[in-house]
Amino acid sequence: QDELDDLLKRGQRLKQDIPKQAEADWSKATQAAGEAKDKVVEILTALRNGAGDNEDLEKAVKDANDAVSHLKDYLSRGKKD
Repeated sequence: QDELDDLLKRGQRLKQDIPKQAEADWSKATQAAGEAKDKVVEILTALRNGAGDNEDLEKAVKDANDAVSHLKDYLSRGKKD
């Protein structure tokens, strides 16, 4: 979760220097990352309260990890351009 927050903040700083299409792509990526992060928090809360199951948590964590990977790839491409 902290890594995802850090990537989102880093991307917001870099956003000023990117073209409009890249900005649209970045917006989609950050929205998906935020949704993945929120889902992990929601599932963890449900598990703590005795609801939900590990399958839900595993999917939410996978989605969050995918979002982190996508943001890392996106940010690393920005450095090379």
